[in-house]
Amino acid sequence: MTRRKALALMLPSLLLGSDGFLLGSDGFAVVTKKTNAQTITKAQLKKLLLGLGATWHGGGKITLILGPSGEPSRAAALRELAGMTEADFGKNLIHLTFTGESENIPMALPSTAGVRQVVQLNDKAVGIITLNEVNDSVRVVTFD
Repeated sequence: MTRRKALALMLPSLLLGSDGFLLGSDGFAVVTKKTNAQTITKAQLKKLLLGLGATWHGGGKITLILGPSGEPSRAAALRELAGMTEADFGKNLIHLTFTGESENIPMALPSTAGVRQVVQLNDKAVGIITLNEVNDSVRVVTFD
């Protein structure tokens, strides 16, 4: 992994590394395409997880891509960014679907490696992946 200033959230047993990463067992990183220099806020990430949608600062819809249900980085992101459990997230998705508001539901892929591969090809995508999936093909996004 290359050294970049980034923020990755973890479970309570954390160790702050000198390169700006928080190191732990169940962490996650928010990533975009390597050439995407835009930033994202924690509020935007929460809206994306809630299926409310969000746009980049210059316009353009942000597409959120997650790993599979039960994946530790997904669970950590739900908890840290939206204060939700996987069960709460599932109930919210069902609600959005049945009320016809499912246009902005996050996309789920079978693995975080798949998330990284899709994000590296899509300028409008943001992915949540495990720290060990971060490599030079994507850019870790800092957020407030």
